[in-house]
Amino acid sequence: MADPGTRMATATPSFETINRGLLLSTIPQKNQRTLCESMCELQWDESQFGSEVLGNYPDITLFRGHGGNLRVVHDNAAVPGTDADTGGIVAVLPVKYQKDARVRLQQLSSVCREWLEYFMDSAGFPRPVKPLDSPARWLAPMSSHETCPIHAYAAHPCEQLFAVARFDGAVEIHGAGLHSHEILIHTAQAGISALAWCPTALHRLAVGCRNGVLLWDIPPNAKTPATVRLFLDQGPASTLAWSPCGELLAAAATNSRKLCVWDVAHATVTALSRPGDVLKVLWSPDGRKLLETTRAGHFRIWNTTTWTDERWDHGQCQSAAWSRCGRVLLLSLSGSSVIYSIRFHGASNTTASAFKTTLHPVFDVRHVRIEGHTDAIGGTIHELTWDETNERLAVSFAQDTNSGNYSPLVAVFRTSLRDGSAHPDITPSGFIQGEQGYHAHLMEFQPYAAVVNGANTQKTPAAVLAICWLASGVHTKRRECAFKFIPFYFRA
Repeated sequence: MADPGTRMATATPSFETINRGLLLSTIPQKNQRTLCESMCELQWDESQFGSEVLGNYPDITLFRGHGGNLRVVHDNAAVPGTDADTGGIVAVLPVKYQKDARVRLQQLSSVCREWLEYFMDSAGFPRPVKPLDSPARWLAPMSSHETCPIHAYAAHPCEQLFAVARFDGAVEIHGAGLHSHEILIHTAQAGISALAWCPTALHRLAVGCRNGVLLWDIPPNAKTPATVRLFLDQGPASTLAWSPCGELLAAAATNSRKLCVWDVAHATVTALSRPGDVLKVLWSPDGRKLLETTRAGHFRIWNTTTWTDERWDHGQCQSAAWSRCGRVLLLSLSGSSVIYSIRFHGASNTTASAFKTTLHPVFDVRHVRIEGHTDAIGGTIHELTWDETNERLAVSFAQDTNSGNYSPLVAVFRTSLRDGSAHPDITPSGFIQGEQGYHAHLMEFQPYAAVVNGANTQKTPAAVLAICWLASGVHTKRRECAFKFIPFYFRA
């Protein structure tokens, strides 16, 4: 399908319309790592900024096979429709023995696995590729996309806590200022694709995996056991989204045409079926709309008052972000370099037809070469994220189909939602760069409440961007990724 913005490309702002000298000044050199934004400019000089500016954010680096402290896991009674055989107590260990026991278990399992694989290869037996019914499960071979140690990430809505899903089915909980982290493990928790913190039950985390949804309640006291409820009767869940009220949980899988909306308190589910495999769901902050993206070259916007939908046949939605008021949706389409905007009119829409509006291109980040810089900047959009103040937008780029290379940069834009304007104003602000040899794999602006609650009392950032940098190019053999946090100071 043709890019809807191609016919208006000449009228759409892009990097090519920006003064080249000004644009070049915002691009970091290869040996520079972006630290923060200060005085409306992205900064790279470590000597000018101390901990009171950079914050006390955790330094998270994960490898394939990375371990940690084991969290005591207790399995509650399953909800109706749950396959109880996939549950069970994974580990109940005294807190003081958790670390040593985990290390010994890892060493023992590694040796046993190596001997078993050697025996099977020597005898010519095929290795198991499907999970078994017993708690000792074999994970199916992972695709090249799944070689990253991190499969999903979610920031806590009100606290400086971060959930990270590992490739081996474990979920790590990290926090700003914490010297250690906790790990959630369950036998049903395999092939994780999505994480979502409940916005109202502040220590409730939903985990979407190939077996369904696991709902964790994690007490703030580490000595108190975490509990988990299983929602497995609707099949896999590769995308999750909580309603702003925290009562409903939308879940779907990439190989299913069914969007499930769970009433968590009553453990009931409503299945909404439409053509097209569901890729992602995203609730608007006002709770009135739910974006559903599909593989079928279209996306849907549900009116959650009537649960009727509006279909948009413009292409497959690659990434999207809502404005804080819920009236503006920024999105990109698969294989496109254009950022689009949809503005919804009226505050009390009650029908899907009231959502009907237009898809408007607001900026094109297509490749452009600048004299004085060796690599091209821009390209096809991989992901975009919008901070809750709606003053900063971050855009990462997909792998270049011609060269096979990844861009080491993340573009940052200043955005403004004016009352009299139909669409947001977007202006390039600069570029973020991580360690050399890495590209942005996942990224997300932290919820504003969490930023304020976790900030230093002397200076509070207006936004904090978390980026998962993944080793690329010659560094991919390390299978290593690192989380870095970029604070933004653009308010007095």
